[in-house]
Amino acid sequence: MNISELNKLLQRLSAYAVPPFDANGLTSTRLKDGNLLNIYAAEESLMLFMQVEVLGEAGDAHPEIFRELLHSNIVGGRFGNLRIVYDNESTAIWICHDVLFETINGDSFITEVDNFIKNAPLLINVLREDIISAYLEVSDNSTATSKKTVERSSVNINNFLSV
Repeated sequence: MNISELNKLLQRLSAYAVPPFDANGLTSTRLKDGNLLNIYAAEESLMLFMQVEVLGEAGDAHPEIFRELLHSNIVGGRFGNLRIVYDNESTAIWICHDVLFETINGDSFITEVDNFIKNAPLLINVLREDIISAYLEVSDNSTATSKKTVERSSVNINNFLSV
């Protein structure tokens, strides 16, 4: 699928203000809940992804976080079969969902994006509140966590997509 066809699909997402894909096949928009929805046009699929948290040095100090994240991938099915990805370079944790181009039409695209936007924040909250904050001693105030996440998002997106 080429970028112009994908941009036509984006226009059908009237519930969200998603800009056209850039030359690298990436588009992002801030959702009402504060999360940044990213959509990347890969070779054979669209990847929908949101950043959960940047662990920084805490990942090395608390390697048990990764055991808990692996266990939480089991509950990913409860949230629309999302997967959890860790980028070692940026130390960022991501929630991802791939949609194969061969399965995309206008209606299925809207459904996939809607389901991702509905389910990803639920799983992000579980990961932040039940796993990450237990090790990082982060307060229940997700605003501070979100602010830190937003500040590094563009750098982390580039790292994530380069893997």
